[in-house]
Amino acid sequence: KGTDDTDVLIKEKMKLEEEEKIAENGPYLKPGIVDHICVVGPESGFVVPKNDSRRGWLDNVPDSCVLEQFPPEGYHVTNGRNITLPNKVDWWCFPEGCKLWRGTEPPTHMDMNLKRFSASSP
Repeated sequence: KGTDDTDVLIKEKMKLEEEEKIAENGPYLKPGIVDHICVVGPESGFVVPKNDSRRGWLDNVPDSCVLEQFPPEGYHVTNGRNITLPNKVDWWCFPEGCKLWRGTEPPTHMDMNLKRFSASSP
């Protein structure tokens, strides 16, 4: 019975320590839940054609690349985890290439060739 009480006390202490960390630093994710966050977009060398007041998709499709990533490359390896951002993650994000829209308003679902789904959709 003494070990059961000790286990309960240890669990309560760990819970209190975790609550203190959250109160101090805000909520956090345990390692392995989210390994990387990245922003993927057109390569920096891509030149957008001058605005000629046309609205719509640009004809040329730029190559895409990882613009930003968190944590920085090599962070996990230096901290003992053998994990890196997968190669060509930009291809996964934009399998048809990075399409750019020109206009003052965002594209509609019709512009994007999306079908709206509803409960009555076939």
